[in-house]
Amino acid sequence: SLFSQYTDFIGDFNGDGYDDIFVAAPTFRQNDEEIGKLYVYSINKVNGIKEIKNNVINGFKLLPCFPNPFNNRTIIPFKLITSSEVQIAIYDICGRLIKTLFSGQKRAGMHKITWNGKTNAGKEAASGVYFVVLKHKNSNLNIYSQKIVLLK
Repeated sequence: SLFSQYTDFIGDFNGDGYDDIFVAAPTFRQNDEEIGKLYVYSINKVNGIKEIKNNVINGFKLLPCFPNPFNNRTIIPFKLITSSEVQIAIYDICGRLIKTLFSGQKRAGMHKITWNGKTNAGKEAASGVYFVVLKHKNSNLNIYSQKIVLLK
């Protein structure tokens, strides 16, 4: 007898706008007939992640960095509706802090901060994907992040 298990994406099988997965498990051949079960799983949005349009919420907004991808520097623009204590930092893909660009009070208005691709230790960061994180210093709930790519 032949014993197998197979999993694959089948696209939007049920028309709900999300990709579906089928799992054939387990199957075996008996008298020229394949016996087993086929399961179809519908995948929805990941729970726990709230999609928010990048509007000015809670008094601040992170605008698109430019250039992105970048080589030697990128400019990080952001807007504050009121004077606020903010922190702007760079994290790697694993969530490790790479560079704190600013931590302190800023007046209301448009601001720009430049990252030169260096770490807190002054070393050149490796090529790769990083995240700019802007947050109100006294709250872990008010956070914006944006993906940037460093190319050397």
